[in-house]
Amino acid sequence: MFQPLQSEAGQRGVSLVEFLIYMLLVVVILVGSAQLLFMMRQSATRMELEADARQTARQAVDYISRYVRGATDMNRKGGNPYAIVTWYKKGSVLTQASYNNVTNTALADPGTDILTLAYATSHIAIPCSKWPGFPTSSTAWWTFNQGCPDDTKNLQLFKDLTGAYSTKNGERSLPMVVIDASGNEVWYQVTNYLKSDCSTNTVHVTANPGLSGLLNPPGAVTITGKGVTMMPGPRFVSFRVRNGWLQQKQGFFDAATDNPGTDFQNVVPDVEDFQIAWIFADGTIWNNDPTHDLTSTGAVPTQGAGGTYDATNVVGLRITVTARSNGTLYWEHQARFSRPAAEDHAASTTRDKRYHRRIVQVVMIRNRNLGE
Repeated sequence: MFQPLQSEAGQRGVSLVEFLIYMLLVVVILVGSAQLLFMMRQSATRMELEADARQTARQAVDYISRYVRGATDMNRKGGNPYAIVTWYKKGSVLTQASYNNVTNTALADPGTDILTLAYATSHIAIPCSKWPGFPTSSTAWWTFNQGCPDDTKNLQLFKDLTGAYSTKNGERSLPMVVIDASGNEVWYQVTNYLKSDCSTNTVHVTANPGLSGLLNPPGAVTITGKGVTMMPGPRFVSFRVRNGWLQQKQGFFDAATDNPGTDFQNVVPDVEDFQIAWIFADGTIWNNDPTHDLTSTGAVPTQGAGGTYDATNVVGLRITVTARSNGTLYWEHQARFSRPAAEDHAASTTRDKRYHRRIVQVVMIRNRNLGE
């Protein structure tokens, strides 16, 4: 009798139930693998965002610290308070240059600090051969011949050293320091470069015509006219945090024009907070403490008024910067994180899905005075 062929003894096809079980196992494995991969991706993203916030805070602290370490008075004759600038005079108006916990949102992000200081770009000293007095719009003659016998080249070198820049009214220098033989000093700003005269090894300029634009230290600081020397090397720089950026300006902070103004440039993004505490020569550290000679307006040290806690006795700063991650924890169901407290700036009550990192660094001023 005829028998049907079999492929192999005992072999048979896969039943529907078995197939469904196999598929279920495959789905379980795939889902588990996907979950594992997603968790691994989440973990990697967390580490990346944590590192991003930490790196941003460190970058901002290091950037500011570099300027603080190099802050200098640039007076070869004696001590003065110009490495750190808290107050200055603009004409007859006392103007604040450094702030504690800003409240005006046009000036900086609320609760952050503002710092103005001076750093050296060169140690060149330029003697004055004819000093007309100060303040004045009369011509001053400065002994300078590094580009001679070419008058055009000599004048351009002088402009480069003094930080000349163009304005709608002509060329103007950055603020500099002028001292006399006794160490008295004033801030000095060229408002008109007249000419170079290589026959007398001089450059002729006009500075600060009238009181309206005159920048000067607080108080009645004057120079005698004997042994007058220009120190063109100092450059003044201001730092603030605004719209989540660490910003920098070449020059003095001025609330009348920097609100917000256009002179500040973005430096480091995702910076939430900038705080400074003042380290004085007696070893004490103060932040917003008017009982220790800090001014009630802005809670910053006085400028050149004397006393243990005047800006003249600031030898370093404790700098605190808080930064946030560039990206967010997008998979989180609710915002769980916020900016932490720093110095006298309370923690934020607004929560988000970003990591926040606070970095604190103590920085001593190495060049408090570059004396002879």
